[in-house]
Amino acid sequence: MSQTTSKVARSIIYLCCIGGLLVFNSLLVVFVWNALRSNNTTQPEISFLEGAGLSAFLYVLVFSVRYGLHSKTTLFSGNKRKAECPPSPHQKARVASLTDAQRTALRKELINSCGCKENQPGI
Repeated sequence: MSQTTSKVARSIIYLCCIGGLLVFNSLLVVFVWNALRSNNTTQPEISFLEGAGLSAFLYVLVFSVRYGLHSKTTLFSGNKRKAECPPSPHQKARVASLTDAQRTALRKELINSCGCKENQPGI
């Protein structure tokens, strides 16, 4: 399976999952709003698109506040790098036991998947 096919497949699956959750949540918002509105006729019914807009707005609001509360960096902290954990003796032993071909394959995989640079120390 080529790299493009797997990325496309993952994108489609992600789109379907997130889209499905948005549709489900929108229908739930519309149903609850209109059910509560039946007792109070002064408020208008909302449509599916209005329910989707409310759901998307609340999603952004909740997760932005959540990210702000749980973020450990400050706004003007500069460009500080995270402290890197030193490799364990077990990891060092496994890397030392690799052949040159395996080490090259591991280096290529780290560069492709983790965004590591080719001349970065430790790779």
